[in-house]
Amino acid sequence: MKCFRMQKNFSSLSNTDQYFVQDADFILDENILKLLNINPKSAVIKQGKYPIVSEGNKRFAVFILSE
Repeated sequence: MKCFRMQKNFSSLSNTDQYFVQDADFILDENILKLLNINPKSAVIKQGKYPIVSEGNKRFAVFILSE
């Protein structure tokens, strides 16, 4: 996983400027998925670029889970 330092304030960025890069497939722990009521078959965050969505002063990465 890579972390990039941005030279802009979050308030000056649009949602299309923000993304999270997952360098390799990541398998989520089955127990965590069960606690979140997510089907344990969908346990993989695939390698790729995922959008970060802004809601007020909070930021959320939006992942797609795969089998």
